[in-house]
Amino acid sequence: MGNRLFELEQALAKVRQQGTNEFAPIADAPIADAFSEATDYSGAFQKDDWTRIEDTLQYINALLGNGPMQHILTKIPQRNTPAANQLSQRLSLGARSEIIPTGSETQRRRAKRAYALLLIVLEGQNDTDVQNKIQRVETDYNGDKNRYDNLSISIWETYDRTLKSPILLDQIAEIQRDPLAFMKTYSVLPAHGIIKAPSSIDYDLITIDGTGPDPMLHRMVLTPSGANEYAFKLTYAPTTKQAQGFPVYFLPWKSARIVKMTLGSQSNLFFTAAINGCSVFVEGDLKSPTVYHAGIDPPWLPMGDGVSTHVKTAFAAPTRDVPLIWRELFWSKSAIPRGSSSFGEVNKTHYIDDGSDPTTGRMTARVQAFHRAIATPWSTSGFTIEECLPWGCVFGIRNPTTGEWAFYLQENATVKFRDASGRKYGTSRLVWLTRFFPKEPAFKLSPPNKLQVPDVNDVTVMPAI
Repeated sequence: MGNRLFELEQALAKVRQQGTNEFAPIADAPIADAFSEATDYSGAFQKDDWTRIEDTLQYINALLGNGPMQHILTKIPQRNTPAANQLSQRLSLGARSEIIPTGSETQRRRAKRAYALLLIVLEGQNDTDVQNKIQRVETDYNGDKNRYDNLSISIWETYDRTLKSPILLDQIAEIQRDPLAFMKTYSVLPAHGIIKAPSSIDYDLITIDGTGPDPMLHRMVLTPSGANEYAFKLTYAPTTKQAQGFPVYFLPWKSARIVKMTLGSQSNLFFTAAINGCSVFVEGDLKSPTVYHAGIDPPWLPMGDGVSTHVKTAFAAPTRDVPLIWRELFWSKSAIPRGSSSFGEVNKTHYIDDGSDPTTGRMTARVQAFHRAIATPWSTSGFTIEECLPWGCVFGIRNPTTGEWAFYLQENATVKFRDASGRKYGTSRLVWLTRFFPKEPAFKLSPPNKLQVPDVNDVTVMPAI
């Protein structure tokens, strides 16, 4: 047994030494047998730190293939280091000395470990989020192995698309040269940006100041948002393409928390994570403003003793006023007196649901007006609009001369439409741009290109139903 595991360790070491371009296959029969003997023989086996990582990598190799496993291997800490031991313990899914049973239960737990490893290594999830996601599978899917496998495949495919997405160097140069002009023209969809910092208290305040696991500055890149004339994705620059990225203050989010960051002068651009019902607040001096991001991934969690009475009252209202809940939480966590209006705010009524369409709960009057405005010219060109979906983007721009920041909301719409043959397409348009901090002088813009009939050679072809 010891010799076979030693062979496996040597094979993995050889793979690691060869770098990321050309890896020797590790799934040969003797090595695979060593794994089999270590995990599924008749009787119980207690995994040590390194064996647990090796076993998980072998499972990923079988599930995703040698190429993905090789890439993931480059992100694993070296053996016999504190970081490697810590990673292994995070994968233990229980007591460090737990007994791993044999047969199908072993495979289910290996699938669970593989999912946890991908969440940690590829998505940067913290322990609490990993445990919550695993618990959801255990509760909703009875811990089904296939569900874990499908989630692992989805994580890798999403990550792999990011690696392969072409980086748009011209657009990156353009947004740095004149960011406001760029954001007046194009819709930008920021990264999801879940926070890594641990926080066990619901509705708590998390501060991003560069001292924890979440940096304030990230190197970001623009990539295509499908084949789309007027929309781009803002995402983290891959490790191998950091030089192509540009520095951005990026504020992540965490469900049922409010996350804040105070900006400085290390970058002239700020974005927060994608918003889909969240609220964003800005307060403080224009040269060093503090930005807050509050949101939740339903269901809502109970509110404990640490939450103010005003927040609880808004939460308990018969018709739950989500913007008021986050505003009360902001007031309770910031230096702004409750009831004061000396701050900037974006909430879901500004970009996704202003009550104008109570049947869907996902529409704004501006997007409805946009829909009506494009219906005739697009119809004349042979297109039938099926749906307009609103979404928002919050960003900030620092004036390099004065050092002062200004913050804006993009109101965007994704348009789904079809041509005369029934073929379906999708495209996005910037519908409205508003500066929400500082509030004076007023700044609002209706982009001139939003009504333009799309060129079907430059838009996303939607999958057939």
